[in-house]
Amino acid sequence: GRWYMTGGAGGQVPPPNIKVVMDLWSQIEKTVDAVEQKALFRQILEHNLENLWVIGMVGEHPSIVVVKDNFRNVPEVAAQSWMFRTPGNTAPECYAIENAGNREL
Repeated sequence: GRWYMTGGAGGQVPPPNIKVVMDLWSQIEKTVDAVEQKALFRQILEHNLENLWVIGMVGEHPSIVVVKDNFRNVPEVAAQSWMFRTPGNTAPECYAIENAGNREL
């Protein structure tokens, strides 16, 4: 990381296969076309498959959250992750419960 961040001035020179991935990442950062970005990232994933640097545990999979019908102000779409401290990132302090007639809450 230090070698990459300093443009080679510090840290240790990475192995050639890591340099290839760094180059791919630099191309992704400069590419505005989303399809091309995904194609470049797939190449990074292929390199990971060959070298197994990272065991991927997360993908673009939706998370389903069940909310009772009488809850209000709950967002339809939100990012969900431990990193975001979900559901804290969805402003639960603004949620409301609507009392429908004589139903108990």
